[in-house]
Amino acid sequence: MKFIQCERRHYDTMFAFYRRVTEHLQNTVNYPEWSEKHPSADDLNGAISRGELYACLDKDELVGGVVLSEDPEGDYTLGRWKQQLDPGEFVTIHLLAVDPALLGRGIGDYIVDRCILTAEEKGYRAIRLDAVPSNYPAISLYEKKGFTYAGKGDLRSDVVNVPEFSMFELNFSER
Repeated sequence: MKFIQCERRHYDTMFAFYRRVTEHLQNTVNYPEWSEKHPSADDLNGAISRGELYACLDKDELVGGVVLSEDPEGDYTLGRWKQQLDPGEFVTIHLLAVDPALLGRGIGDYIVDRCILTAEEKGYRAIRLDAVPSNYPAISLYEKKGFTYAGKGDLRSDVVNVPEFSMFELNFSER
């Protein structure tokens, strides 16, 4: 597998991929509470322009995607973080998605491993993230990868169905 940083030329493919994942979630169990509005075209365009959107490829076929961003997209002051870090010292994982036809094949594991490696290579001190509390597959994956629970809170985001998110962190000083 390969993990590549997306460029403008990847936009159409990535947008179609996220639409397909969202449609699958809405027709099955929508653990992350994604909708037609999230992730949006603006979300993906912005992530590409900032160099934050990554694609996971298997034999040049798109099998997953993720955003690694310094913007937590919510009020992360609510987290019970093990170490106080300033903005720019940590990166957040957003929009982790795997092709629904390929679930259970280790793609999510690979993507998280690559996020960790990328964050370490770029000099971040930690990765932080938030998850819908009932998103058991994602939470299980993050815990398996060494992320620890850092509390729950209203991140003042625009997700109507989720009043509070669970927060997790992986501190590189503890590895």
